[in-house]
Amino acid sequence: MSQIFWTGKLSKPMSLLINTNNLLSLFVPGNNAASMKQRVQKGYDGAFTNHVTKYDEHGLHYQIKAAKAQLEELDVKNKVILDVGAGTGALSFLMLEYGAAKVVCGDISSYMLELCRQRAIEKGVVLQSFSDKSSLLK
Repeated sequence: MSQIFWTGKLSKPMSLLINTNNLLSLFVPGNNAASMKQRVQKGYDGAFTNHVTKYDEHGLHYQIKAAKAQLEELDVKNKVILDVGAGTGALSFLMLEYGAAKVVCGDISSYMLELCRQRAIEKGVVLQSFSDKSSLLK
């Protein structure tokens, strides 16, 4: 499979930025796993940025390009697939187009999964919801 963006190594400025961020995070009040997860969840649900609420508008073409590269050498025909981190379903819908029997979508963001559900309805994909955090496309 061809690489898209990741070279396997961090540049020195990026490594410095990440390590500095990790060091500074030690001194932030309320910095524990539960509060960090809550902030990430709010971010994915669009609380901090307009980017999430316009996710498909800003980056769907990149997501589809990445999804096609991921599927380049995979045979998904007649398989039941779990798409963890499905977002709005770019990879999920491609797998269905490539012949997957069913795709189970999961994501930390209920907002993103709702966008995925809306796209499924628009595409005429059979949709079965079985929890607040996942959907079954077939």
